[in-house]
Amino acid sequence: MRLRAVISGCALLLSLSFLLPASRAFPLCTDARPPAVLNTTLKFCASYTGGATSCCDADADAALSKQFDAMNVSNSACAAVLKAVLCAKCSPYSADLFNTVPKIRTIPFLCNSTASATSAQSKDTTEDYCKQVWETCKDVKIMNSPFQPPLQGSATLPSSLSKLTDAWQSENDFCTSYGGAPDGQSVCLNGSTISFNATKPSPPPKGICLERIDNSSYLNMAPHPDGSNRIFLGTQAGKIWLATVPEQGSGGALQFEEAIPFVDLTDQVHFDSSFGLMGMAFHPDFATNGRFFASYNCDRTKSPSCTGRCSCNSDVGCDPSKLDADNGAQPCQYQVVISEYSAKGSSSNISEVTSADSSEVRRIFTMGLPFTSQHGGQDQYEEVNLISKGGNYGWRVYEGPFVYHPPSTPGGNTSLNSINAIPPVMGYNHSDVNKNIGSASIMGGYVYRGSTDPCLYGRYLYADLYASAMWTGTETPENSGNYTSTQMPFSCSKDSPIPCETAAGSPLPSLGYIYSFGEDNSKDVYVLASKGIYRVVRPSLCDYTCPTEKAVTPSGASSKAPAIAPGTGKQMRALLLLLFLCFGFW
Repeated sequence: MRLRAVISGCALLLSLSFLLPASRAFPLCTDARPPAVLNTTLKFCASYTGGATSCCDADADAALSKQFDAMNVSNSACAAVLKAVLCAKCSPYSADLFNTVPKIRTIPFLCNSTASATSAQSKDTTEDYCKQVWETCKDVKIMNSPFQPPLQGSATLPSSLSKLTDAWQSENDFCTSYGGAPDGQSVCLNGSTISFNATKPSPPPKGICLERIDNSSYLNMAPHPDGSNRIFLGTQAGKIWLATVPEQGSGGALQFEEAIPFVDLTDQVHFDSSFGLMGMAFHPDFATNGRFFASYNCDRTKSPSCTGRCSCNSDVGCDPSKLDADNGAQPCQYQVVISEYSAKGSSSNISEVTSADSSEVRRIFTMGLPFTSQHGGQDQYEEVNLISKGGNYGWRVYEGPFVYHPPSTPGGNTSLNSINAIPPVMGYNHSDVNKNIGSASIMGGYVYRGSTDPCLYGRYLYADLYASAMWTGTETPENSGNYTSTQMPFSCSKDSPIPCETAAGSPLPSLGYIYSFGEDNSKDVYVLASKGIYRVVRPSLCDYTCPTEKAVTPSGASSKAPAIAPGTGKQMRALLLLLFLCFGFW
C-alpha cells in the first residue's frame, strides 16, 4: 500500500485505459476530465445544464458565447446552427464528438445519413444533420468561421468573413470532412442532442480458449506501429526482442532470433524480484522516426547515470528524512526512470530495422522510490479503476471498498473526510479467489477487440498473478456507469502449437504466474505468463460455445470479422504511450 500514495493514478492506468471502448461512447470532456454536475445554470449553452453532467462551467459557457458573438452572423437560422455546434463542447461526450485523438477537431462529428449508413439509428432527419447545416449556412457570411478547412502545421486561420461555399465545393465535399460518424465513431451531433451508434451486445462468453505459441517468459509486449504482424517483447531483466506472430489457425509458433535482441538495456536496468524493465512504448510514428521509450528501475549507488530528484514528500507520507532504511536500502536509492531511445537506421527504412541503440537519447523522468517492495499486490483487495484526469482513488485511505488502517502514517494525517474518493469499478477480495493459496495481485488487461471470439468482444479481460482465475468485465447496462465482472474458466486449445502444461488436481492449464497481457495489430489478446505466451483463440477449439463464432476459411482466417474502427489503432497506441510512461508497475 505504501507506494500507492506516491504513484497515484498512473500505476493503474495499465488496467483501465482500455475500458474506454472504441465502438461505444464514454462520458469524457475534451480536456480529458470527466463531466461534472453543475450547481448553476449555463446562460448560453443552457441545454447542457438541466441537472445533468456537463463539460462546461460558467466560464467556459461565457467563452463560447463570446466566440459566437464575434462570428457576427445575421441569419437567425444559421446562428441557431452555429450555437448548437459550439455548445457541443459542453456535451458530456465531447471527447468523442470532437475526436480528441490525435488532435481536437474544430467541428464535432455531424450526423450524416451517408456516413452513418451502417448505424442503428432510425432513418429520420437527424441523420441528415450535416446536410441541414450545409443548406442552412452555405451562403451565410461568418467571421472566423469554424468550418474553414484545417491548415497544415500550426498556422491559425485568418480573421475574415467567409461562406461555406468559399471553402467547400459541395455538400458531399463538406460532409466528407465533417459528417458522420466516420471510422466507426459512436456519437454524432444531430442538432441540440447527441445520437449514439448503438451496437447489439455480444452473447456472454462460456470460457476463454488459449493457445501456447512460445514457452519463454516476458513482462511486456507492444505491437509494431507499422501495422504488421510483428510485436516487441520485453523481459524484466531489460532485453527487448522483435518477433513475428503466426497467423491464427496456422499451427505456427512465435518466430524470432533469441540470440539477437532488438535492444539490450541490462546494463542500465536494476533487476530483481521487485525491479526491472517495467514498461515500453513505441511512438505512433515509430515506422518513420524510430522513437521508443522504456520505463525501468535503476540503483543510484551502482549506476552513475541513475540520478534525479526524489519525489517523496511529506504530503504523501513518505518524506525521506523521516523514513528508515528498507531491506538495507536507503529511501530513494532505487529510481524509476523513463528514457527515450532510437532505432538504428535511416528515416527511409526505420520500419525494416531490427536493432536499436542502447544509449538513451534523452532522460524524460526520474523519481526516487521510498521503499524496495510493495509496488503492487498483497495489503486485502484488488481493484480496477476507471481513470479520469486528476482523479483521487482513495489510496492509502481506502483499499478498494475497505477502509485501510495502516499501523502508522509517517508524516501524514490523512482522514476519511479529507478526500473525495472515486470507488473502483471492479475488483475482488483475495480470499474469494482461491481458498487454498489465495491470490496475489491483479493483472490487467485489455478490452477484447479481436475477431476470433465474438463473445468476448467489448469485454475487459484481467487475471490474478497466481493464474488461478481470469475475469471479464463490462458496463451493464451500456453508458450506465455500472460495471460487472464474471470469473471465467479458461482452457488450452486442442490444436495448440506448443502443448500446454497441466496442474495436478486442477482443470485449468498451468500457466505459472501471469505477468501481463498484450495486444497485436489484429487486436488479438495475449497472456504473458512465466511458462510462455498464450494467445486467445476461437472458443470452439476448447469446446466452448459461442453462437456468433464465424466459420473458418482454409487459410485459417475468419470468413467475417466484426468491423473495427481504423482510428482505434492510433488511439490505443497513444494510450499505450501514456500507460507505460506512467511507470508500468505490476
